Amino acid sequence: MLKRGLGNQAAEVLRNEILSGAFQPGEQITEEALSAQLGVSRGTIRTSLQQLVHEGMVRYEPYKGNFIRPLDAHDVWEIYTLRNSLEALASRFAAQFITSSGKDQLAAALNNLQTAIKSKQQRAIVDADFALHLIIVELSQHKRLMVQYKQLENLTRLYINTLVGYRTNLEELLEEHVVLVEAISQGDPDKSELIAKEHNTVDGQFLQTQLAAD
Repeated sequence: MLKRGLGNQAAEVLRNEILSGAFQPGEQITEEALSAQLGVSRGTIRTSLQQLVHEGMVRYEPYKGNFIRPLDAHDVWEIYTLRNSLEALASRFAAQFITSSGKDQLAAALNNLQTAIKSKQQRAIVDADFALHLIIVELSQHKRLMVQYKQLENLTRLYINTLVGYRTNLEELLEEHVVLVEAISQGDPDKSELIAKEHNTVDGQFLQTQLAAD
C-alpha cells in the first residue's frame, strides 16, 4: 500500500515535470536517473511510469525503455473530437442549470485565465484553461459525464499544453473562453453547445495542422 502511494506521488511529480516542459517530447527517461532525482526506489519509479504509460503521457518501447510521448496529429484528432462530445454536452447542461453561484465560479475562473495569459507563464495558462473547462463540466450536474471527463484529464492537459505552445495570439484564446462563459451565464443551452464545439474544432484543427507540418 505504501509503495502504491509513493508511486502515485512520483507519478504526480513526473506529470508536473512533463507539463512544465522539463522533459522534451520524445526524450528518453530512465528509472535510474528518475530514482536519483526524486530520491525514491527504482521500483517506485517503475510503478509511476506504468501509471503514466496507461494515461498516455509516457510511451514504453520493449528493449528500449520509456519515452515522453509526443502528441501527433492523429492523437490531437482523437482528443479534440472526444472533448467536442463531452464539453459540448457539459456546456449545454451547464447553461440549462446555471445558478448565480455557478456564474460567480465561471467569472472567477475566467479572471484566473486572463491573469495567467497576462503572466505569459505557459503552465499557469494550461492550469487555468483546464480549470475553467472542469468547472463547466461540474456545473453540468452530470455525474457520469464528470467521470468520463476525469479519465481524459491528463491527456487534455497535455493537449492544452501543446496547443498553447503553438498559439501566438493568446488574447484570441481568452476571447474564445469569454464568449463561451457568456453564453452559459446567459442560460442559453443551444448557443453554449455550439460555441463549445466550435472552440474545440477550431483549436483542434489548428493544432493538427501544426503537428502535421513539423
